[in-house]
Amino acid sequence: MSPRPDLGPKPRLGYAASSIKRASERRADAAVLSAFAEDQHARAYLVAGDSVILKHTGATCDPLFTLAQARTFGRTAEIVFLGLCRDAPRFAVALEPQAAETLKRVRNSS
Repeated sequence: MSPRPDLGPKPRLGYAASSIKRASERRADAAVLSAFAEDQHARAYLVAGDSVILKHTGATCDPLFTLAQARTFGRTAEIVFLGLCRDAPRFAVALEPQAAETLKRVRNSS
């Protein structure tokens, strides 16, 4: 039998060190998800195609939008509950392809 090749250290899982608690047991509860979406502390990561949209806040960029802000970028293809970050709901909002293409054109023209 051939010796096992050395592949180096195992890679870290992308979510292992995340500050977001997955709260997966709550994902099937429509009432809880609705309440989370209405929470004033809820925030969303906005995805357009293969890009994460950032908002400029002075000298820095912020990946978090309110759900209302995220919806102003165009029609959404999907909204996914990711979990809780210090008890604040976190979502991912994927824009429909047409909205994503519009944002890419705006970004590339500036």
